[in-house]
Amino acid sequence: MTTPRTTSRHSALKGTVAATAGIAVLLAGAGTFALWNQQGAIGSGSTGTGALTAEFDPQTRWRDATDGAGNPIEDITAFRMVPGDTLVGTTGVSVTATGENLLVDTGLHYAEGALPADVTAEVTLTDGEGEPVTRLEGSNTGTRHELTATITLAFDADAAASMSEPIDLSAISVDLRQVLN
Repeated sequence: MTTPRTTSRHSALKGTVAATAGIAVLLAGAGTFALWNQQGAIGSGSTGTGALTAEFDPQTRWRDATDGAGNPIEDITAFRMVPGDTLVGTTGVSVTATGENLLVDTGLHYAEGALPADVTAEVTLTDGEGEPVTRLEGSNTGTRHELTATITLAFDADAAASMSEPIDLSAISVDLRQVLN
């Protein structure tokens, strides 16, 4: 009967010695384990983000550009288009593009239902010399572009439908969109 007791004491002693050795190893290792770390500023200045801004002349000037007409339209709300008509509206746009790699494309946007099915709309931007502008470039100091937006509404000459339908000019807009270079 003494043998089982000796084995039990012997096992307990071995377990205690192993646990003590394990703790000693862990404590000794904790003192030498380190994650070195340093930090420093990436520069002494600052930078910022660019911007794209546009100011649209609130007054669009309209004219009847239909062949044989060419008349200014004093009150666009009183004008009624018929098949074959073409209306042209012009307005000033001041665009400032600020950013080293800023490129801007232009386009025309109108909400669904803003135009009858047989009426189309297009926009052209031109510079001070009347040259078409399809892409604007920015700069870090801001490049200002004085442009003219020309909106053309054309009613298909062969249209058999689209009678007595409204054209919502307030739902038509010139879009300036940043594009990746």
